[in-house]
Amino acid sequence: MDFRNAAEIELRIALLPPISRGAHLAGPHLHAERLVALWKADAPVTLGEAFRLLGVEAVAEVILQASVECDGGDPRHWQFPPFAVLLALLRAQVWEEMLAGKITLEAIKGFRGRRHQPLAPTLLPRLAPDWELGRLTRAVQDEYIDVRARPALVSAIPRPWQQKPSNAEVGNVVADVAKAFSSANPPSFDEFWALVKDRLPGTTLHQMRKALREQAPHLRRARGQATKMKSSG
Repeated sequence: MDFRNAAEIELRIALLPPISRGAHLAGPHLHAERLVALWKADAPVTLGEAFRLLGVEAVAEVILQASVECDGGDPRHWQFPPFAVLLALLRAQVWEEMLAGKITLEAIKGFRGRRHQPLAPTLLPRLAPDWELGRLTRAVQDEYIDVRARPALVSAIPRPWQQKPSNAEVGNVVADVAKAFSSANPPSFDEFWALVKDRLPGTTLHQMRKALREQAPHLRRARGQATKMKSSG
């Protein structure tokens, strides 16, 4: 379902049947289920519509938070805040999930970038979302443009004796991450390292450097050339 603007979503919500207070004590949760079904989207979605990836529990929490000030009037039916009121809270909630790595982002690096690349959650605290323009900014500069969101892949929880992945696993991840970059537009070392650590938290720096030499030599410094991948350390 493709929503053109908030007014269209507001109209669709207004057409939903009212929820009886007597028949449904958990009205906010039921309303959240209806909203999630109403605006469900196939990933990826634009940054501005990333709220459509939130689950029922997260949306219900937002509804409860907003309903404290908006409830009243008809004692027979639940009354919920308009979408315009919910939107800011939904976006704040989805940003928290992005910071936690539950929703992942991909974007083009600045205006010189050509391809979308995945963004590690560790990069996000230094950035601010521009929801309307679909950009991530730092101060007044656009760091990433055409930002897209998708649910994070569910990964297995590492066991204590499996904290450090094998060299083969690190090599596979490094090769996969490197596909998003080219030698003409390489990432910084810290940026690439953050992406690998996000995929394999137990990876050591030695493992990553070794895999980088073997799996993505085009992103490293060529002999006699300027450094491509720059490290801040």
